[in-house]
Amino acid sequence: MRSGAIAKRSVDVIVAALLLVVTLPIIAVSALVTLAVLRTWPFFTQTRIGRDGEPFKLLKVRTLPKATPRYAPKYELARLRIPRFSRMLRRLHLDELPQLLLVLTGKMSLVGPRPEMPNLYCAFDSKFAAKRISVRPGCTGLWQISEYCDRMIFEHPEFDGYYLEHRSVRLDLRVLVRSVRLLLPFGHPKMVTYEELAGWTVDDRVVDLRTRVFVPAADLQPAALAELRSAEA
Repeated sequence: MRSGAIAKRSVDVIVAALLLVVTLPIIAVSALVTLAVLRTWPFFTQTRIGRDGEPFKLLKVRTLPKATPRYAPKYELARLRIPRFSRMLRRLHLDELPQLLLVLTGKMSLVGPRPEMPNLYCAFDSKFAAKRISVRPGCTGLWQISEYCDRMIFEHPEFDGYYLEHRSVRLDLRVLVRSVRLLLPFGHPKMVTYEELAGWTVDDRVVDLRTRVFVPAADLQPAALAELRSAEA
C-alpha cells in the first residue's frame, strides 16, 4: 500500500507540474477575460473538506457574479444566467485548472473523491464520509466522469465507493484518460455508466440500489438481483 501511495504521489507531482506549465497561458487569459467580463477579482476560493477532515481553500477561476452566494446549492446555480465566456469555462472545466497548484502542495490529488463543502457532509453516511476523507480529494474522479455528475455527490455515492475500494495508479490513469477524452471536441466518449464500471472488476458486480454500493451479483438474493436487472434495463 505504501509503494502504491508513493507511486500515486509521484504521478500527481510530475503530471500536475507538466500540466501547469502547459496550461498557465490558458489560466492567465481566462483570468484576464473574467476580470473584464465580471468586473471583479478573477479568482474564487471556497472552503472544502480535505484529507483527514482538514478544511482547505479550493481555488478556481471565477465564473459566477460576485453577488452569487458563496455556498449556493448546485441545482440553484444551474438556473443562473451567466456570461457566455464563463459558461464555456465551466463546460470545459477550465475554471478548475488552478487546482493543479493544490496538487503540487499536497492538498489535492489528480484523481480522487471530489472535495465537498462542509455544510453538505452531514448528508453522507458517517462510515462513508470517514472513508472519503481517508484519501486526498481529486481534481477529477469517477463521480465527475459518471452519468450522474449533474446530480449531488451524496445522491450517488457508489462511484466514490468504488474508487475507494479499488484505487490504484492504473485506475487513476484510466480516470484521467477518460476525463481528457470527455473534454475533447471529437470522439464523443460516453460518461461512465454502472454497467461499464462493473465491468472494470474481475467479478460480476452490480449496484445494490438500496445501499448505493457496488457488490458482487452473487451476494444479492435472486429476487433483489432480478429487480435490479429490470431497473437497469
